[in-house]
Amino acid sequence: MGRLKEKLVLGARHRLGDLVRRRVHVRPRAAAEIRLGAAPRVLFVRLNYRMGNLLLATPVFRAFRARYPEAVIHVVCGDRFAGLLDGNPDIDRVWPVPRSHAVLLWRYRALLARLREERFDLAVDCGGGASFLGAATVGLARAAATVAYDDRRYSGYFDVRLPPPPPGTHVIDAQLGLVRPWGIAGEPPGMVLALTDAERAWAARRWAEYGLEGRRVVGFNVGARGDKKWPPGRFVETMRRVDRPDRRLVVFAGPEDRAQLEALGGGLPDGAVVDRTFEPRRFAALIERCALFVTADTGPMHLASAVGVPIVALFRKENAPIYRPRGPRDRLLNEPGGPGVEAVVAAIEDLLAAGSGIPPGGRHARGVAPGGAVGG
Repeated sequence: MGRLKEKLVLGARHRLGDLVRRRVHVRPRAAAEIRLGAAPRVLFVRLNYRMGNLLLATPVFRAFRARYPEAVIHVVCGDRFAGLLDGNPDIDRVWPVPRSHAVLLWRYRALLARLREERFDLAVDCGGGASFLGAATVGLARAAATVAYDDRRYSGYFDVRLPPPPPGTHVIDAQLGLVRPWGIAGEPPGMVLALTDAERAWAARRWAEYGLEGRRVVGFNVGARGDKKWPPGRFVETMRRVDRPDRRLVVFAGPEDRAQLEALGGGLPDGAVVDRTFEPRRFAALIERCALFVTADTGPMHLASAVGVPIVALFRKENAPIYRPRGPRDRLLNEPGGPGVEAVVAAIEDLLAAGSGIPPGGRHARGVAPGGAVGG
């Protein structure tokens, strides 16, 4: 029954896709034929509802802004994490889209009408043409030109279809590849998250409540989706082995991580703090105060990257080259069954002993400008 339902849903989606495709005005062209002025109006669409995927698109906005300082840049994204773009200096307007289909149907038509009124010069699907909703939004926004890769399920919705990046290309590089034909050159910038003075002040108060002010803190994020999780027993053993009088340990667990947290049992070292904050921006402000952050491949990993905190990234899949954090002090550990405790402990000790200059209070104590945007 499950397979039949999946087949019916997939068939309906393809039929809907074909119907929408007939309403998209496609004019196949080479990228060289698209000329952008000094102040182009550009639409970026990232209609994926995961935290990390939205943050991973922010380097594209920054790179485009650097090349076209006078550009008008709009972003369409899922509503759940749209707040992560608040205050982003590279974006002029954010259009949040709800995931609920019951709400989406009537809002989506209104959204498309308003996007058409903006008369964009270029519309970019940051997913490269892989998702129906992203491709449909780009196509139906009726920009003067649209771009994606030419090997994706919905490539036919786009005017410019670029050669796809090689397998294993990091997602940031793949997204930048979509705009490089228009003069976007150089190394990719880091992710951007513009924390406010109020958010940092809140994090400082929470740190003080936990008795962490002036202490070197190692953060552990125990949550992840599905088989990305690192085994709870390894978390406990690792925390016990890196516990020192001059350090404090904080365990971060969101509302979806209750089972993982319970699995840790009573094995946490004395003095370890458990924090259940999951409002993403406040969570990021807490992470920013850590000396380093230990995490599986999940949204909070990208939050840590966006606020510039060194990461020990625990991967167990072949997609590590695509999603890994790439900060100069990040450590990637990737094993099919999850990295062993020895390797994780060694990475933590290496980062803490490397003379990295990480002070008590983490990155924020190094003088990140209050209210400023930071990039990983």
